[in-house]
Amino acid sequence: MSCYYGRVLKVILRIIFKPSEGQNMQKLFKSNWLLVICLPVLALNFLYAQNSNVLNSDPIDIEGYVDEPRAVDRELIQINSELKKQKSAIKVNKEKSRKYQELGRTTEKLSDVTEDYINDKRDSEEVIDQYNKKIDCLLKDAGSAECDRYARQKREDKVTTQAAAPAPVVVEKAPEEELEPGTFKLGFNAGAANFSSQVESLETEYVFGAKVEFEVGDRFDMGFGFSYLTFDTRDFADRFHSRRSYRYNYYNVYGIDGRQIEYEQWTVDIYGKFFIKKFEKFSPYLAAGLGYNRANLRYTDNDQFYPGIQYQNYQFGDEEYDSSWISARIAVGSDFYFTKNFGMTTDLSYTKSIGNVFNREREYTPRNAPDQERLEELADEVTNAHIFMATVGLIFRF
Repeated sequence: MSCYYGRVLKVILRIIFKPSEGQNMQKLFKSNWLLVICLPVLALNFLYAQNSNVLNSDPIDIEGYVDEPRAVDRELIQINSELKKQKSAIKVNKEKSRKYQELGRTTEKLSDVTEDYINDKRDSEEVIDQYNKKIDCLLKDAGSAECDRYARQKREDKVTTQAAAPAPVVVEKAPEEELEPGTFKLGFNAGAANFSSQVESLETEYVFGAKVEFEVGDRFDMGFGFSYLTFDTRDFADRFHSRRSYRYNYYNVYGIDGRQIEYEQWTVDIYGKFFIKKFEKFSPYLAAGLGYNRANLRYTDNDQFYPGIQYQNYQFGDEEYDSSWISARIAVGSDFYFTKNFGMTTDLSYTKSIGNVFNREREYTPRNAPDQERLEELADEVTNAHIFMATVGLIFRF
């Protein structure tokens, strides 16, 4: 195509610039004016054709070879177009799903707020309606059933107000106060005690007790208690009697290990309990009180040397001693409740005698009965000992 345009251009130029003999340029131009006008157009067309050949040439790869054009298929074009549509649809649907979730949440919140709004509006309208009806009835003094209700309420208010006026001068019998749960307590406990003195250290076999308590304040109780304890021991120092004339005969009858002694003590006390804090299930406390004590000591082995009760003017057998004294006690413990009226109590206490022993009762005079003298010496040790006691028990509230 470009060669064709070139040949045409050459012919045109030869015609224009090489006139025949006898022709001047003016006549030549007049006779070929159309060709002169078309000359620029043909030149531009020629240049465009040259450029198109360059631009539309086959692509060359990096190694300098011509790259063959890719095969184009209409079905492949449709598939690629469909893939683009589906990918776009996936993005759109994901965005729609997220927006619908957000719309659901806001709708649920709007439902709750709207429900509260409707309820508040309804309640407010009812109050306003009742107020308007009451005001209309009171102003118009109407005789309808609705107005009678407000009128009767007004009369009752007046009667109540009038009856309340003379109340201060009316003397009425006060109702008897009912016993509330927890006012009265009954407890039973058991445990062990240790008697510690300068010479002796004795352990009890058991301790039993019972108590009754009354609540006299939110955190204060008064109580009365009874306890019983006992232990056994042996007179190991019998060989150190100053009266030695009977010693060998004594051992022959009672044995070298000494005679066995039984101790019993009864205590009645009054005390107060201060609760540090009353919780729902347990209540720790401090307690202090005074007690009256009565003790009995006796030998359980009462065999005599001879059928008589004397041996060389000394008394042996059936020695016994009773005495009484006052003691002071302090304690710490806690009440635990499994139910409202039933629980468990624990108690750790220290007891010490105060004052002198009184109400002494003895079987023999110590001067003529060496073991009676030793029995009373042991009683004095026990009476003045430091007593440490631990108990646990059940408690009932009424």
